[in-house]
Amino acid sequence: MLRKQSTRRFWSVLLILIDATLIFLATEALVGAILVALGVVIELLGITIKHK
Repeated sequence: MLRKQSTRRFWSVLLILIDATLIFLATEALVGAILVALGVVIELLGITIKHK
């Protein structure tokens, strides 16, 4: 999918920053739990892109 290492690195860093923002904005309500879960999924996607 993404062959160039610099492109993969850019997207992985961007996804991890989005994840950090989502987790930071999460509250203690159900919406916060959904944001944390979404953040974890996005972070895993970013890590997967970086390691391919």
